[in-house]
Formats: sequence, C-alpha cells, structure tokens
Amino acid sequence: MEFFVCFLFFLTFSVLTAVISYYVNLLFFQRKAVYDREEITQVLEPSLKIFYEMLDSKGNIGPGVGLFMGFGLFSYMVSLLGGIVGSPHYSSSWGNYFFHFPFLCIFFLFAFPFLEEGFGRDQFRFFFKSGRAVLSGLGLGSCSAAFTSWGLYHDFSFFFCLFTLVVLCPLVFIWNSQIFLGIRIGPVPSLEPAWEEEPGFSNVPSSLEDDLDFPEEDFSSSQSSDSADSDSTDSDVLDWDEFEPTPQSPKDKDPW
Repeated sequence: MEFFVCFLFFLTFSVLTAVISYYVNLLFFQRKAVYDREEITQVLEPSLKIFYEMLDSKGNIGPGVGLFMGFGLFSYMVSLLGGIVGSPHYSSSWGNYFFHFPFLCIFFLFAFPFLEEGFGRDQFRFFFKSGRAVLSGLGLGSCSAAFTSWGLYHDFSFFFCLFTLVVLCPLVFIWNSQIFLGIRIGPVPSLEPAWEEEPGFSNVPSSLEDDLDFPEEDFSSSQSSDSADSDSTDSDVLDWDEFEPTPQSPKDKDPW
C-alpha cells in the first residue's frame, strides 16, 4: 500500500513539474509581450512535450524512462533507511528527515559537470545523456517518499515536505534546458532563424519588407516607350551613306 501511494505521488509531482516548467518558460524565459489565449489555457500538450523531452536522449526514450523510474525507486528505498537509527522510517525524527531529504539530487546536480568530464566518454555515455531523467528521478522520488510518510501516518512534518518541493525548483530550469548556477544538464537549445533562408536571395524579415515601400515601375511600358523614341530618332537622322546624288544632264553643265 505504501509503495502504491508513493508511486501515485511520483506521477502527480512529475505532471506538476511539467506544467510549472511550461508556465515558467512561457512567462519568464520567453518574456513575450503578448500572449494568445490558447497559450495560457491549453497546457496539456506542451507540458507533455516538456516531459517527453526530459526523458528523450537524442531520439531514444527507452533509457530515459528506465533511469527515471529506476532512480525514483532508488530514492524511495533510501528513505526507508531512516528506520535503522532506531525508529520507524515514517516517524518525526532527525534520521528520517535526513534520509527523506533529496540530498542525492543536490549532489548529482552540482557534481554532474565533473562526473561528465571524467566518465562521459566511456561506456557510461548513455547515462550522462539522460542526466535530466536521473536528476528528476532522484528528486521526485525523495519528495514522493516524504509526502507518502506524511499522508499515511501523519507523524511526519508537513513543512518539511513543502521544503523538499522548494529544493526541487532547479528541475524547472533543467527541464527547459536552462542554466542553473552555471550548470546545464541536457541539450543546448538551438537558435532558429526568424525567417526561412533561401539560396540566392537576401534574407530580409517580413517586418522590414513592410517598411521598405519601393515604387513599382511598369517595365513593359518603359521599354515600349524607349523603342518608340529610338525609332523616331532614327527616322529623323539622315543616313549619308545611302544618299546618292542624281546625275547632271549636259544642259546643266557650265559652258565655260
């Protein structure tokens, strides 16, 4: 029963993180001046897209799903270690708060650049390509375990559960491929051009084309007028090579 409740919390917080990531990206990262109504109300499809991109590893979603679920389960198993210090794992004691705290998620976040530099080129390359899924599984698993202990047994501190949600705020940056404290996990967002590029033509945005109002000229009429003018000038000019003087008769000759 406890594992099933923890799994429900895990799915709920995953969807909630995707929705919050979408709104944060829309309102703070993009910083648009005008928002459409559909962008505010229709959040299911873009939120699922963000969740899918978090699990995706360059077109291969299988390893991401496995690592996300596996490390979520691992965080839940770590939370059960609180009973080793002498009390049940769901009671309000310092040992349970320590093992329910997402310290593994925080450690993996700040150690990721060094781990990737040391082991990212070996056989663990697929592991670091799915780094966002690993980080999310560790964080959401610890948070789900804390809310499970509070919801089932009511001995856990609710404010500690809320604090674990605050600690997971870096996931909003990571899921949007943003930099958090100089750390980026995941692909670098590509800069798409504002207009389509066509070979052989100068790429001018449509906004600039509207501002540039060039007068349209009727080249056909101008060509016809030029040809007419050239014909008239040719007719007015005498061709001296074709002019032949008429022969004079004997009467017209000078008798002298």
